[in-house]
Amino acid sequence: MPFSTGKTYQVVQGYDMLPTQNTPSSRFAIDLSLQPRYTVCAAADGLVVGLENRYKNGNPGALWKPYGNYITLFHPNSGLFNQYLHLQFEGGFVLPGISLKQGSPLVWQA
Repeated sequence: MPFSTGKTYQVVQGYDMLPTQNTPSSRFAIDLSLQPRYTVCAAADGLVVGLENRYKNGNPGALWKPYGNYITLFHPNSGLFNQYLHLQFEGGFVLPGISLKQGSPLVWQA
């Protein structure tokens, strides 16, 4: 899971659920109810291939959908990509091109 060992968090939206996770691009997403002052960790060994952490503001609605802070990891052992979304402004610890081990911190959320 994308958080420190020994921590547990509630899933608030899972696979193919309404209202937002029922489109081709989001149907495999999982939203967790993470509390303030947590660290997001790599769920598996991977390579950072995408990063955006410059957005300070956001609003609901289609206009703001393309904007948000995220980190994308490629996992060579499985050939899959993992994307960590809804991240805090300038909260990332990583840069594109960095290789990470499972459990490595990616982001600290205030």
